[in-house]
Amino acid sequence: MGSMLMAAAVLPGWIPSASAEVLSTAEQRMLEAEQAAEEGNRDVAVRIYSELLEKDPDNAEILACRGSIYCEAGLLDEAEKDLGRALAAAADAMHPNYYMGLVKLQKGDFRGAKSFLEKALFLAKDGEERSAAEDALGQIAFRERDYEAAERHFTASIEGKESYAAYFHRAFARIKKDDDPGAEADFSRLIELYPERMEPYHQRGICRGRMGNYNAALADLSKAIEMEPGNASVYNDRGYTYACKKAFAAAVEDYTKAVTLDPKFQLAYANRIAAYEKLGKKDLAKNDRYLLEQLMEFDGE
Repeated sequence: MGSMLMAAAVLPGWIPSASAEVLSTAEQRMLEAEQAAEEGNRDVAVRIYSELLEKDPDNAEILACRGSIYCEAGLLDEAEKDLGRALAAAADAMHPNYYMGLVKLQKGDFRGAKSFLEKALFLAKDGEERSAAEDALGQIAFRERDYEAAERHFTASIEGKESYAAYFHRAFARIKKDDDPGAEADFSRLIELYPERMEPYHQRGICRGRMGNYNAALADLSKAIEMEPGNASVYNDRGYTYACKKAFAAAVEDYTKAVTLDPKFQLAYANRIAAYEKLGKKDLAKNDRYLLEQLMEFDGE
C-alpha cells in the first residue's frame, strides 16, 4: 500500500511576477528555467540554473531551484548538496527546507525529513505551501504506520489546497484504518475534480468491492478499463469482483485478459486457478498451476 503514495506537490519557484520588460537578465533566465521545468524539460532547466550559478555560485535562490529539480528527478545526492548550500545562505527560506525534507524522506531519514518539513510548514506563506508541507508530513506518518496522524496531515493539506495527491493519500490512510466509506468519499471527490483520470475509478471500484457493493464496483472498474484498456491490474480486479458475485465465467474472461496483457502477472494466474476450480475445469486449473509455479521459480532465481 505504501507504493500508492506519490510525490508530494511541486511548489512553484521563486520567480518574480513582474513583466518581462522590467526583469533583469538573470530573472528572465530563471523564468525560462522554471517554464522548462514545468514543461518537463528538466535538463534544460538544470543547464540554465548551472549557467547562472557559474556567475553567482552562492545564490541561495538559484541553488534551491536547481536542488528542487534534482529532487524531482530522483538525483538525491545532487539535490542534497545544492539544498544544503542554499540553506547555509538562507536558513529561513521555505523552499529549500521543504525540498530538503523531501530528499530526506526519499532517503528514508524520517527524523531528518520531519525536522525540515516542520520548519517549512512554519515558514509557509500561503495555502499552497502549507498544503505541500502537510502532505509530505502525512507521507512520513503513513510510512511509520501512524495512520491517524497521516490522515490528520492529509486533511490539513486538503484544507490548505485541494490536490490530487492529498485526497489520494488520505484515501489510503483511511483504508489502513478500515474506513472504506471515508476512502470511497475521497475517491469520489477525486472523480469530481479529475474526471479524466483513471486511477480514482479503479481504486473506488476496489473500495466498493470490499464493501460488498459489487455492482457499483463493476461499474467503476469497467469505466477504468474503458479509460485505460491496456491496464492488466484493472482487469484482474474486475475479475475478482465477478468472482465475488460467483460469476466465474466472467471472472475467467477478465483474468485471461490480464495475463494476456501481462504474461508474468502471478496474482491473475492464481485467481484464474480458483475460478477454473469453481467451474470444475480441473485440467485448465492444473495447467495454470504449472505456469504459476514456473513464474514463481523464475522470480526466485
